[in-house]
Amino acid sequence: MSFLFVSTFEKLYGAGLFFLLLLGVSGNDDFIAKYDKYQNVCKKMGYQDKRCEEKEVIAFHARPSTDLRNLKDKDVVVFGTVTLNTGKGYNPTTGKFTAPSRGHYSFTWTIATRPGYMFSTQLVINGNPVSYTHVNGKTGGNNYETGSSTVILKMEKNDVIVFEVDTQDFCVKYSAILFILILWEVRGSDDFITKYDKYNSVCKRMGYQDKRCEEREIIAFHARLSTHQKDLKDKEVVVFADVTLNTGNAYNATTGKFTASVRGHYSFTWTIATQSGAWFSTQLVINGKPISYNHVNGKAHGANHETGSSFAILKMEKNDVVSIIMYQTGEIAYGLWSSFSGFKL
Repeated sequence: MSFLFVSTFEKLYGAGLFFLLLLGVSGNDDFIAKYDKYQNVCKKMGYQDKRCEEKEVIAFHARPSTDLRNLKDKDVVVFGTVTLNTGKGYNPTTGKFTAPSRGHYSFTWTIATRPGYMFSTQLVINGNPVSYTHVNGKTGGNNYETGSSTVILKMEKNDVIVFEVDTQDFCVKYSAILFILILWEVRGSDDFITKYDKYNSVCKRMGYQDKRCEEREIIAFHARLSTHQKDLKDKEVVVFADVTLNTGNAYNATTGKFTASVRGHYSFTWTIATQSGAWFSTQLVINGKPISYNHVNGKAHGANHETGSSFAILKMEKNDVVSIIMYQTGEIAYGLWSSFSGFKL
């Protein structure tokens, strides 16, 4: 438990008669004594005030135990070497992640191929594909290739995430990470909690605000291109119109712009896929100022599809605007394989 504002208690004492009339209860001193007693007992029992901290951390990171070969379409890609599995959400035997609790989760995965091979995957939640990545090592020359993708999902308890093969030859590397923030909950004596809630209600009606910690509002979105984007002009906004998540409603699927509803630090990731023989260059801008860039070239060494991802963390003020715009020009960005996501840290 946390202490209420000292100033709030001073007002409570000073407005005792007001409370008696408004709530129809008596014994302000008795309430304060009980409040202090509960705090002291909880502390002596070893409890700590955790209301302004994350109640539960769920995170994992895993790699393949061996190189992956000859997988079939829709086979689950199993990453058997686990380096982190806080919360035990990931199963390295099945390759499945099961949400231990309801919340917003962020997933990033990276695929690497050897020279002369390609590997395409999709992230699936409860059987529904949400995000994709394609890595092509057939572009000529003795070169390894890597590709990454990120998706943010609102998950219910026991929802299941897997990475499935779309098309493939050979995979040699993988990494993933996820996180969750869960709100706190307080339980206690029914009579004490009833009085506590009444005092809180009166304080708010009198104009007071509980400032023990800043409100941790969840703001997160994930969107994909609804159609292929062709022949866009320099500085034109790339609109990701197929929205799969928009908690906080900060992303506008019509304009392609994200507007910060509150001040804070924000993380953004976008992935672009091109068709063979085409290229596409983009940049992330905040209030029109370029911050990060992405260039995907499908013209290199023959006709091959290519993907590329970029990442940025920004400190934003309320009403600052972020968007993905063209850098010079681009020929084609490939449908659902191209995505844009972000969240407030």
